[in-house]
Amino acid sequence: MKPKTKMHYEILQLHKKLPVITDAQIKWGYKHNFKFYAWKTKHKAVCFECGHAWDLERTLVTTLFPIICPKCKKELKQADRHSWRKTECEYMQIFTTIGDFQVVRVIQMYHWMMKTVEAHYSWHELYQHWIHKDGSLNIMSGRFNSIGCYTQGMGWSWCGEMELRTGARDGWNNRYFINEAAIHPKTKIHPYIIRNGYIKEFHQYNEGWFFHLLLSMPIFEIFLKAGQYSLLQECTHMTHRIEQYQAQIRICMKRHYIITNASDWFDYLELLQHFHKNIFDPELICPTDLNEAHDKIVAEKRAIDDRNRAREQEKREQDNKVFRLAKKKLMHLEFTDGEITIVPLKNVMDFKNEERILNHCVYSSEYHKKDMSFIMSARKGTDRLETMEISLKDFSLRQCRGHSNKDSQYHKQILALIQKNLRNIEIAFKMPSKPKKKVALVA
Repeated sequence: MKPKTKMHYEILQLHKKLPVITDAQIKWGYKHNFKFYAWKTKHKAVCFECGHAWDLERTLVTTLFPIICPKCKKELKQADRHSWRKTECEYMQIFTTIGDFQVVRVIQMYHWMMKTVEAHYSWHELYQHWIHKDGSLNIMSGRFNSIGCYTQGMGWSWCGEMELRTGARDGWNNRYFINEAAIHPKTKIHPYIIRNGYIKEFHQYNEGWFFHLLLSMPIFEIFLKAGQYSLLQECTHMTHRIEQYQAQIRICMKRHYIITNASDWFDYLELLQHFHKNIFDPELICPTDLNEAHDKIVAEKRAIDDRNRAREQEKREQDNKVFRLAKKKLMHLEFTDGEITIVPLKNVMDFKNEERILNHCVYSSEYHKKDMSFIMSARKGTDRLETMEISLKDFSLRQCRGHSNKDSQYHKQILALIQKNLRNIEIAFKMPSKPKKKVALVA
């Protein structure tokens, strides 16, 4: 990207004045990131560092303790015996300052090993985070050959010079924010970052992104200085909850109350609101044991939900009972022409499923409670096509609706089939119920 602002030109000039990465820094990165390996069989071992091979006696000592190479004297970890070649890729960061910028330099390191060959190390600087004192973040980066999805360690070009990339955004590719990279112990931190509360802890954030947030978000700085590290995570993930409960957060900070689990605390406040509690009461929103208070109110909510669910189930069963008694004589009916089958809806859950599948209001409008309406469903195999309402007063077809109250492609065929069987419905409904058999009691 070509420089477009005064800050861009300043970064390009300062980039040329950055100190050269020293051999001591690189050696520290190699030592900190990589382990030494040996290829080992029952009676032989090969050092992956110097390539030395030697006979190994099979004793309890060689089995339980690490392998020591007799040539380079390095302590070796056993590699996969099925692989005689191994490659590792790790990262190192160097913090430095120049002008009004905090610079985070990210270096990629490779460790290449092969049986009987001396190990080879290499490194290359991938990108730099330039964080200005006003919080703006710019990136100087080498080229990246992007093909498909980004896989860590792959795709970076080690050729060419670094260039400016577009401004920092939340949606940036992860390749510019590599996490878990080792930090060189000799760091230079700009005074304005220390002023804003940095104390050598990044709280699971990428280091460059952490500096950017610390300088650009006042609320981030406030939470960091107040020790509200759990709320710190919510600053960039659940900002709407921070805004919704900012008055409650101020009460907690005024009372020096540390929120140990922000997610549970916000859930706790929502449940307090559900029960119409006063969420401005410091004693209520600052419980001594947040987990206990959270679990208690969750249990209370769960008990109420269980009671409501049981009440709803009882009501549904009662509706089913009333429905079955009213339409008992019609539940056995089934009409078919060989392709289309018409069957009654036999319980309340069947009405719910009919509404859900065909997207109409047969359940919401409580047709199962209408005494003089008989509801049937036209189906082809397992597919529901249309729902029809038959009047039990004059045994006429009141309505026949398909998906979203529209006619299906089988509408005329369904109408013909139901019209043909309306008389059968009338006969079944008017047929007297069989009297229950009386059982004689023997004295």
